[in-house]
Amino acid sequence: MAVCVVLSAFTGCGQTDQTLAGDVSFDGQPIDDGVVLFVPTDGGGNNRQKVGGQIANGKYSIESGRGLASGKYRVEVTWMKKTGRKSSTGDGSQLQEDKTQVLPAKFNSQSTLTAEIPAPGNKLDFQLKSN
Repeated sequence: MAVCVVLSAFTGCGQTDQTLAGDVSFDGQPIDDGVVLFVPTDGGGNNRQKVGGQIANGKYSIESGRGLASGKYRVEVTWMKKTGRKSSTGDGSQLQEDKTQVLPAKFNSQSTLTAEIPAPGNKLDFQLKSN
């Protein structure tokens, strides 16, 4: 135990990269193209860092080795939907379909979502609601 206490100041003693997966929906509709980002609430203490995962077809996963450690996080979810409009790329060589953020700021730039990541093999779902 004494070794663990001494090492905890440097490594977070017992903290290992976590695997995390789950479902993400907004008003019951699966988010088909987005990102979920976990931001440490203590500013990255114990070597924690921001870690994100792609959302596809209402599901996301973050594999071990990406740096998601146990602890408390603020969670940001973005959902980019195609607008139907096309615009040229920076060099004007091709057209791309425009996308826009459809989730309210309370789920991303001004997120009030929080999560605690306790142990490996977790499943954490986010059922977001507009009201």
